[in-house]
Amino acid sequence: FQKVVVGCLDPFAKVNGLGIQKLTNAGIEVVVGVLEKECKFINRRFFTRISQYRPYVILKWAETQNGFFAPADTTQKWISNAASKQLVHKWRSEEDAILVGTRTALVDNPELTNRLWSGKSPKRVLIDKSLAVPTDSNLFLSTESDLIIFNSIKTDWNGNLKYIELENFDLYLPQNILYQLYFMDVQSIIIEGGAKTIQQFVEAGLWDEARVFVGNSSWENGVQSPVLRSTATEKQLVGDNELNIYYKN
Repeated sequence: FQKVVVGCLDPFAKVNGLGIQKLTNAGIEVVVGVLEKECKFINRRFFTRISQYRPYVILKWAETQNGFFAPADTTQKWISNAASKQLVHKWRSEEDAILVGTRTALVDNPELTNRLWSGKSPKRVLIDKSLAVPTDSNLFLSTESDLIIFNSIKTDWNGNLKYIELENFDLYLPQNILYQLYFMDVQSIIIEGGAKTIQQFVEAGLWDEARVFVGNSSWENGVQSPVLRSTATEKQLVGDNELNIYYKN
């Protein structure tokens, strides 16, 4: 080889620049920084894990035209359309893990698999302080992937069930969860709900990207959607839903 073109450097300290040095020492011309921004974006999950010691965090939710996330009671009411649901399952197949809180698990009884798309289902992560979610719920019945349960009661690993006790559970909860997942080699995670759980990560500044569907309905009342205080970078239509994508600066 006479010339090598590099998009961006690897931030991992043990390799950063060493390959380029070897090439240069061998008399090969090296050009660095071609489409550097685009290359960093492609590798954003890996770079976040290496530089911030946590997974890349994607927030995902659907809201009504007037900003409601869910009904005020425990009934289920869909906001997004069928095409949006399938797209979400595609996203699940692209990330390492997916997280929900206790209320979402109790009300929606989700499986958190990507059954509407091909590919591997992500690890499922449940925040359940008091272990209130029954073991006959869909999360427990599905064995397609690991179920990691952050709680304040016990630590116990049994097959695909992994209970992790957090001391001082309510103190720095998002930080502690992401740090534990970092040690479990989780490079990226989608946080799907509920609104309180998502808002906790927003307020902690622990998010990188948000994907928000806006349905075509309006409700008189309900649970308010999380607040990002950011401007959408991208907007597109998915059927009759609007998809807004945000990136944290």
